[in-house]
Amino acid sequence: MKFGTTVRLFFLSLVVTVAAGSITACSQSPQEKYEHANKELQQAQKNRDQAQKEVDEKKEDLAKSQKKLNQSVDNLQAVQQKVHQASQAVNKTFSDDLLFRTLQGKLVNKDNFDHSAISVAVHDRVVTLSGSVPDKETQQRALKIALSQTGVEQVIDHLQIKSLANNQSDGD
Repeated sequence: MKFGTTVRLFFLSLVVTVAAGSITACSQSPQEKYEHANKELQQAQKNRDQAQKEVDEKKEDLAKSQKKLNQSVDNLQAVQQKVHQASQAVNKTFSDDLLFRTLQGKLVNKDNFDHSAISVAVHDRVVTLSGSVPDKETQQRALKIALSQTGVEQVIDHLQIKSLANNQSDGD
């Protein structure tokens, strides 16, 4: 039962008891009035004690909930700290030089990037791709490789599409 409901019932029972006592009090002797009033007082005290007990139980529930909330906040902060530490470890592990060497190796692969001249530059984990590729598909494949590399935060595309026909006519 909710605390507010308990308090309302307590006061309602008190009002009903007093009203009933007033009606019957007119025909009672002083001793009977005293005994009746004493019973009403005892009932009111029981109702008060029950209401106080429920209030105390709600306070205990609230204290338990607060403790759980505090534990959850502590757990969240611990997890956030671990994520921060892991992020710092990743940042240290994936230096610009390591990213450059890894991407350069992947993007100069003759099987995947035949007829391409791709340059890779890395600064603060931002990769810049420049040079020429024969078609849009090759350009998209190079961008996808760079973006999917762990440790890369951003890729800047400066690749130009130059078809083989243009390259052959330039050589003539």
